[in-house]
Amino acid sequence: RRGCKVVVFHYFIYFKGNVCNTPAGVLQNHDNVTIIRGDMWGEKCFNCVYKVLTKHITTTKNVDILKLQQRDGVAEDFDGVQFTVLADLYLHMKDYVIQHVHQIAVTVSFTPATLVDLLGREAEHAWNMWASQQLLQHYAAFDSHSEAGPVNQQPLQYAHTLQQAKLSPSIAFYHHSLLLLQPRISRSDSALQAESDAEIAAWMPEYAPPLRAQAPPYCRAPPSEKDDQAMQEWIYGELNTRCHPTRLAVRCERNRRYDSFVPCAQELMNHLAEDYSAMRGWCDFSQASAAVPALQGVDPAAYKAFKQPPMQNVTGTNGTAEVRLAFFFTVYTDAAYQRRLLGHLYSPRHYYLFHLDAANSSPQFEREMRALAYNRTNVHFTKDVRIVYGASTATILLTKAMAWFARHARGWDYLVALTGSDYPLVPLARMEHIFRSQQPPLPFVMGWTPGTSTHLFRLQKTHPVFESDPLLLRSLQAVTDERGRVLGAVPMEFRSNNFGPPLFCAAQSSFYHLDNRQNKS
Repeated sequence: RRGCKVVVFHYFIYFKGNVCNTPAGVLQNHDNVTIIRGDMWGEKCFNCVYKVLTKHITTTKNVDILKLQQRDGVAEDFDGVQFTVLADLYLHMKDYVIQHVHQIAVTVSFTPATLVDLLGREAEHAWNMWASQQLLQHYAAFDSHSEAGPVNQQPLQYAHTLQQAKLSPSIAFYHHSLLLLQPRISRSDSALQAESDAEIAAWMPEYAPPLRAQAPPYCRAPPSEKDDQAMQEWIYGELNTRCHPTRLAVRCERNRRYDSFVPCAQELMNHLAEDYSAMRGWCDFSQASAAVPALQGVDPAAYKAFKQPPMQNVTGTNGTAEVRLAFFFTVYTDAAYQRRLLGHLYSPRHYYLFHLDAANSSPQFEREMRALAYNRTNVHFTKDVRIVYGASTATILLTKAMAWFARHARGWDYLVALTGSDYPLVPLARMEHIFRSQQPPLPFVMGWTPGTSTHLFRLQKTHPVFESDPLLLRSLQAVTDERGRVLGAVPMEFRSNNFGPPLFCAAQSSFYHLDNRQNKS
């Protein structure tokens, strides 16, 4: 309305469509609205909204409404930033806020992105939540309502923790409108403040029996009660330990006095019990129950199609036996690209198994992918593991694929694992020639390590093609731009040290990153 003066602080990073073409400054045709824009990364100001507010509103005697809102229509990975903003206001601007800000409208979120950050490490919102409560206890809610939100944002993985806090794990968002209490001015406000203080002081969490870790069936139970107690105490210590996310040499913090947010705590504790039991020599990995499970959901026709006679008796052009390659693709998007990739690699001789990401593949993508198998009896599909970015789910998927091919496929010589972003640098016939020439057969492994960078440097100095072929140069540049000049020396590669197991949480997409924890075993 014309009678209101509105200041919009647009605080953002450039991704996921989170941009705005409206220029900063006074809004055209609405001279009562001013836009102040800040860039989190460009200004190196990730959690400093309080600095912007200090600069622009502390000269204002009264702020009628402070509204903290994310932009509608943007997939928001930073839901928990509202807790950060409120905590900073409590820490840096408490006196100004409780004297001059009359209403606060805020949506607080309890989602997987709030409780654990998008890399799977604890988002450290426990303190922010406490500080938010300390600030908002000077206000009274005159309107509140909850919202379940999309299923993938409901904090179902945290049921054990949230139920102790008397919160429903099926509710993701709480929308609050709060009015400043003024006990020094109003007798009714004074009574409300006293009632609120008493309620907060009397609040106690719901009792929940403490969880106890259990090792898998191929590990025997701890020999004594003392051994079991030692294992349980070690596991609880691991859950509450904070380590540096990328530097192994930095000492971990082990004296934190509050429990961390852990999704599917029972599942993670059982994984850690296996680690501890293996270290103590209590596990027998030769048992059938310890075997790596094979892929689930593979097309039934693949079990027959991938049992062709071996190629040892078929002679190639160079006099050596032909080879059959088993291609395993991990894909979730861009069907047109996958069509081109298969076109470059296809031969009726080889096996092709596509894994469609159970978490991120759309029904339309799956339909387009399955159309690739038309009139191709050696192209099949599976949909098993939910791939979580930055976790070891890709490694779990690959080992399950290896187990499936080893147990259920016959007549293949090499397993070739590819992702939906790989592309061949040489034709299929050249690949077959390289594999045929490798006698005896040996694996080809590419490792993202500093040693790989050394080998690439030597190749560039030894073989002229590495300097004369522009496409090869561009391919190598794409790798080093993504992975760093010294391969294996960027944070993306440090995650290979993440031994924290992915937690599938009853089909909920989540995992917990125990930072650079190294297995005890």
